[in-house]
Amino acid sequence: MGKIQGVFPPLITVFNEDSTIDIDSIKKHIDFLIEKGVDGVAILGTTGEFFSLSFEEKKFLVENILAHTKNRIKVIVGVGETNSSKAFKFIDYLEDKDVEALLVINPYFVVYDEDTIVKYYSEICSRTSKNVLIYNFPTLSGFDFTYDVVRRITLNNNNLAGIKETVEDIKHIEKMLKIKDEKKDFSVFCAFESQAIEALKLGVDGFINATVNFAPEFTVNTYKYFNEGNEELTKEYFDKMNSAMKVYTYSQPLLQACKQAVYFRVLKEDKYEKLPAYSLSEEKKKALKNDLKKLNIL
Repeated sequence: MGKIQGVFPPLITVFNEDSTIDIDSIKKHIDFLIEKGVDGVAILGTTGEFFSLSFEEKKFLVENILAHTKNRIKVIVGVGETNSSKAFKFIDYLEDKDVEALLVINPYFVVYDEDTIVKYYSEICSRTSKNVLIYNFPTLSGFDFTYDVVRRITLNNNNLAGIKETVEDIKHIEKMLKIKDEKKDFSVFCAFESQAIEALKLGVDGFINATVNFAPEFTVNTYKYFNEGNEELTKEYFDKMNSAMKVYTYSQPLLQACKQAVYFRVLKEDKYEKLPAYSLSEEKKKALKNDLKKLNIL
């Protein structure tokens, strides 16, 4: 199916005042990201607020984004449900769509044991011809994929293509990379900017990190210059990636501050949030804006 690699921002979802999806703003954002050199977008992830969208809203996003990108970039689609029937329904819908991979998070809130998780992902893989990526985010999902679990799923399913690692321990990423010993096209993606250089040296295949939404050139150039062997420029852009992470401190969850940064830099106007999310306070907006100016991206 081909190796998946590169920089894929976990695309934000922009809303209108009535909580409907602002697709025109999303298209404008995508064009900005393409211009800055991303390899694709990962939609309906955590930053895309998949958990607050209906099946019809997800379909609306997929159809409009695929039509807009028109094969200019690759599209990864997030699949996350606590209800397996809903997950399977969405996977069935995606089967004839031109998507690069499905980024699948484990059922969350109720934490299942390892054997159950292995069976769940094997069932997912059996229901699609698409590449499947595991989305490992133990802080939010309650389950941490071990090397043994990922190896079991991967070696028993040809279309299990890789993993997104949203973990603080770089050694966890290092262990996942050992799966390449048995499946060379297995892809490992890093989510945390602060791990970028060390992760690249270990052999990760790319990044799905939130700051790419508003500062794509930092991650794109870190990835590019590392692969070109330019240590000086790699370090320069890596430092900028790390500095951009300060934006995360202005909200909980961090995606709200990330969205505000996009509003400032890309959309040039404030947008609306869908409950239970709220916009940042004016004080935090001002501080965030000042940080973007310090980064020379505003």
